[in-house]
Amino acid sequence: MDLPIVTIIVTTYDPGDGSRTKYLVDTIDSLSKNLRYTGTIKFIITDDSTEENHEKNVDVARQIVLNDWGDCTIINTNRKGVGFAKNNALKLAFNTSPYVLLMEDDWKLKEPFDLIKHVEVLNEHPEFSMVRFGYLGGTFDASYVDLGPFKSYWKLHRGSGVYIYSGQIGLRSKKFYDGIGWHLEDISPGEEELDMCKRFNACEDCGDILWPAEYGCTLNAGPFLNIGLGNSMNDVIPHD
Repeated sequence: MDLPIVTIIVTTYDPGDGSRTKYLVDTIDSLSKNLRYTGTIKFIITDDSTEENHEKNVDVARQIVLNDWGDCTIINTNRKGVGFAKNNALKLAFNTSPYVLLMEDDWKLKEPFDLIKHVEVLNEHPEFSMVRFGYLGGTFDASYVDLGPFKSYWKLHRGSGVYIYSGQIGLRSKKFYDGIGWHLEDISPGEEELDMCKRFNACEDCGDILWPAEYGCTLNAGPFLNIGLGNSMNDVIPHD
């Protein structure tokens, strides 16, 4: 089949001391070296830094993207908050892409990683709207789902834990947002994530979330490593 366009959205923010710029560059560089997808990839960096700090925060990352993917949109939301930054980028991405890989600026792709099978799963099974790739935090129930050769997942059960939904890395379809709505704005990152957790647990028409079975369920077992834990954009850290 012809693979659909996937847009990678990376959210970032630097307070002016350069503390997050290295995370952003390391994250983008790791994607460049390890991400595999034979379809078209578009890239959005949505930066909530002030206008004064914006350019120096994204300049090197922008060049990496342009060199390797040739398509990079930079958005500066100038301290309107993480919810606004995500929503602005998501609405732009869904104009051309049915799927987005949404991630924060401190999740390094630590190994070769092919998106194709996960895109195929969402394409062929519309009952699922997200494949989650960050670590599994919290305590919850799941059921095993076999969706074909090399396509085995855990379906995360609603209501069995707070962090069934997570703001961590996830391949998301537009169906997810059609059902659950956009991210809340004008609140802290932690509050925004907790609100989405609660809404997902109560949502009946936004699809289910999958976790690739091959990664098990231990901390940082997935293909991404959090390199900024303890200094994250998100002030709520999932339970071990």
